[in-house]
Amino acid sequence: MPATGRGVRFTVSRRGETVPAFVVRFDGRVHGYLNRCSHRSLELDWIEGEYFDAFGEHLLCATHGARYAPASGTCVDGPCGGAGLVKLPVFEDGGDVYLEAEDDIHLVNSDGIP
Repeated sequence: MPATGRGVRFTVSRRGETVPAFVVRFDGRVHGYLNRCSHRSLELDWIEGEYFDAFGEHLLCATHGARYAPASGTCVDGPCGGAGLVKLPVFEDGGDVYLEAEDDIHLVNSDGIP
């Protein structure tokens, strides 16, 4: 997992649907989200792994410019209309990032997440 900047993509099953997801590091902590903008359900990154705006302050939907707080997924600007990203329960242990098991969310393809 990069110290800053780029995120790591992976895939989860949520309520029986296969959904793209990602994890980023912000202020020294890892944060995971479904890779779906709350505005149009499009993936946030045009370039794989690029989730932050040019200043590294917000997660950015590359399609319509919706901006989200990296630590909470809360909509802070743009067409998201106050709806935030769906946060995933991730944690870091020994430099590896893990998705916590939940009844309705399961890892499908790790692409770098153990």
